[in-house]
Amino acid sequence: MQVDHDFIVGDKDFLPSTYSDDGFLKVTSTKNSAYLLPNKSVVFILKLKKGDLSTLKDEDLIINPNGNDEQSVKTAITKKLKEDFNNNISEDDLDFSNFNQATIFNKKVQWQQKLKKQVNT
Repeated sequence: MQVDHDFIVGDKDFLPSTYSDDGFLKVTSTKNSAYLLPNKSVVFILKLKKGDLSTLKDEDLIINPNGNDEQSVKTAITKKLKEDFNNNISEDDLDFSNFNQATIFNKKVQWQQKLKKQVNT
């Protein structure tokens, strides 16, 4: 099937969704379609899925930034959230605070906490 051969989307048949409002896409079959009955329409409702940060588990919070600077960490977090929530989140959608560079000491504490959890379970 091909747009403009089997079906059309008119100029006013598409409204993108936003986080506050649903959008829609109306598709109408053409009389020349070999696959669809002619002149039939369907309207698809488009919804943006919002990610809920509170649903992330400890293992979801592990990232591997390319560097040990704040921008590398922000980029890695944004990439991870895009993957976890399957959406097009950007750094502008997030408020970052309390950045602390990783150090060998911090890594050691993280490993100790992880081992402690494993021993206690």
